[in-house]
Amino acid sequence: MVSMQGVYPFFDYGFAYPQEVLRKKPVAKTYPANSVMGFLQAHYPSFAFLVRTARLDQQLADPMDRCTVFVPEQLPPEDVLVRMDIDACRRFVKYHMMQGVFPKQVLFTSPFQQLQSTIKGEWLRAVIQGPNQLLVNQSPVLSFDHTLQNGIVHVVAFPLTTT
Repeated sequence: MVSMQGVYPFFDYGFAYPQEVLRKKPVAKTYPANSVMGFLQAHYPSFAFLVRTARLDQQLADPMDRCTVFVPEQLPPEDVLVRMDIDACRRFVKYHMMQGVFPKQVLFTSPFQQLQSTIKGEWLRAVIQGPNQLLVNQSPVLSFDHTLQNGIVHVVAFPLTTT
């Protein structure tokens, strides 16, 4: 067979099936270690899986995109996560994420705050319960201020619920 790229034998399956199709293992994406996505992939792989399924991984790895993410400490079992479609993953991840950087000192500025998630019309309610205790939608924040190059990650006890 003759093409513009060269002469190929007629039964050369290398031409019909390029090496990318025959590759057994998918290419593993790597992210900068000091980005939000790199932190999630290293410390919270289940949530990182949801971010990749929602196709928001490049946004969280982009150094110019500043965000705050409330990561659940524990997610549902892996078989439930695998069955989630792209829209469910996108809604879940965007609900736990806000545009802009909100460190602990900003979250503790008033006893009650409404924080805009990246889903229009959905608000996260931050309520101060004690000197170092904050509830976000009735979920206690376990650790604050994992400061990274493009944002901040806070860890909550369980997934945030809409109220």
